[in-house]
Amino acid sequence: MSGIVGIFQRDQAPARHSTVQGMLSAIAERGPDRQGVACFGPVAMGQTLLATTPQDRYDQQPLSCEDSGLSLVADARIDNRRELFRLLGLDSGLEEELPDSLLLLHAYKRWGEKSPEQLIGDFAFVVWDRRRRQLFAARDRLGVRPLYYLCTPRLFAFASEIKALRSIPGPAFPINEAAIAGYFLRTVHAPAETFYSGINRLLPASRLQVLPERHREYRYWSPREVPPLILADDGAYGEAFAERFQEAVECRLRSCSPVGAALSGGLDSSSIVCSAAPRLAESGRPLRTYSAVYTGLSAEEQRLVDEGQFMAAVEEYAPVIPRRVEVGGIDPYATLSQELAWRDEPFFNPNLYIHRAMYTRAARDGVAVFLDGLDGDTVVSHGYELLPQLLLRGRWARFFSEIGWIRKRSRSRQGLLRLAARYGLRPLLARLADGVLLSSLKETRRCRHIFHPEFVQRNHPARLLRQAAATTLPVCDARAHHQASMALPYLGLALETSNHMAARYGIEERYPFLDSRVVEFCLAIPPEQKFRHGWSRMILRRAMEGVLPPGVQYRLSKANLSPHFFKMSRLQGQGILARQLHDPPEAMNQLFRPGYLEALLDPQAGESELLAVYTAVALGQWLAGTFDTGFPPSRE
Repeated sequence: MSGIVGIFQRDQAPARHSTVQGMLSAIAERGPDRQGVACFGPVAMGQTLLATTPQDRYDQQPLSCEDSGLSLVADARIDNRRELFRLLGLDSGLEEELPDSLLLLHAYKRWGEKSPEQLIGDFAFVVWDRRRRQLFAARDRLGVRPLYYLCTPRLFAFASEIKALRSIPGPAFPINEAAIAGYFLRTVHAPAETFYSGINRLLPASRLQVLPERHREYRYWSPREVPPLILADDGAYGEAFAERFQEAVECRLRSCSPVGAALSGGLDSSSIVCSAAPRLAESGRPLRTYSAVYTGLSAEEQRLVDEGQFMAAVEEYAPVIPRRVEVGGIDPYATLSQELAWRDEPFFNPNLYIHRAMYTRAARDGVAVFLDGLDGDTVVSHGYELLPQLLLRGRWARFFSEIGWIRKRSRSRQGLLRLAARYGLRPLLARLADGVLLSSLKETRRCRHIFHPEFVQRNHPARLLRQAAATTLPVCDARAHHQASMALPYLGLALETSNHMAARYGIEERYPFLDSRVVEFCLAIPPEQKFRHGWSRMILRRAMEGVLPPGVQYRLSKANLSPHFFKMSRLQGQGILARQLHDPPEAMNQLFRPGYLEALLDPQAGESELLAVYTAVALGQWLAGTFDTGFPPSRE
């Protein structure tokens, strides 16, 4: 993981080295190993490098090729290197030395703007084509590597973090009111927008073409466009998944430092650890695992959060060096202002403190590559969407058969009809309740309850609901439901938050479940491969036969990490909010309805109110650290 920055003077004025150097200095923490800046007439680029692969020692960016007139900067790890060497006709003897950035440059020479479609891995890169006077940018399919930009008639600028863009002399970036409203409503009205009007993010699976007179952004991949895949039988599906998943894990072990991994004892992290550890052991490299543990909770809270038996089962099964990381005494609010400064925006990730604690310990162990099972749930899919589909399509025998299996697996005392209502009828009724008209009425009431009347007038709820309506998940088609869930913007935002934090510890986070080969396979297979005989995530369980300890492979429960957060929200969050209300930023007074924030201080506040405490504290600290005035006029 590295940091990239650059400017393109669309008015053809010479780009200033000092401007890009200042941008690079703003994100210097992303790359402690090497920095480089180069100017190419109206364009200047910079990169700060965190070396995590053996080939990074040979990486010298920005790259420039005189023959083709191309220059490039990249924050990238390319995982299909061997395939690209073959397709590009490169000397295989150079594979151990050729850095990923140079491989990207070769790919762009061959395929131009279609090159992202040929790449597997995590990447954000920008190419300046001197002959066409065009800047081209692209991000990986899932958005693991961030890229932000601003575009005016005279200037285009890009960076791995917003703070680099805000360091450019001249431009002012008012608060994006709609983004703030969406933050409190926990929706995303426009995924490309940030909390700063005028600064956008390049969306995952997108490419951007910038010319002096115009710019154009367009997608090159979508989970909604993955075609179905039909194989011979259950065994064939299991073998195909296992092959892709093992490949996804192995290609993420390319490292010049010790490799670490999160281990919660859950199905996702355990699958990664049990697949990675033996392969690392073959080359004499141990896998270090990091597991969060809690003390100081009540017996009931401990029962909800404790996964010690599953962690221990994996640690005995796989050759790892285990680490227990105590997080029960951590106050998630204590470091929130620092994390907001890293992230540049308010974020919603109450459990971020867990990963921060693990990264702290991993960095002390010299780990620079950290494997994580983030969002394996969504990628593989629990598969429960199959049940309302069976009900609606009249496949009632299969539906009630599955309900019977659920009752047996879970040892539920509920009757079949009650379980049928829970898994079949309730999703259908919830879908009706989420209809555009009912949602509009509900969200309008929420907005008027939370926000100041003048703020509501400027940001009518109907505007904020457009994205929510566009992301409603279908319930009558399990495959379409899975595709739509993978298209939601929330994963990309979570990845950005994790990326910004990991960078501060000199760590590159890697996600095997977000490998595009794994993602496309899971989207393509029939829903019956994801849910079978009462088992959710069946394709993963089947593929991990002999890889996982059986007790982990077929576990039903999952830890609930919320008790500690809600406890600290009562002990610390409400107190911080109360202090903020004594002297709130002017923007807070303009944002919230009088009395709304005060009501959150109720000692009997429920979970929903405590979540609102978190967002209010985060927003107040961000505003206090970023703006000292009220809302400026938003840019159109």
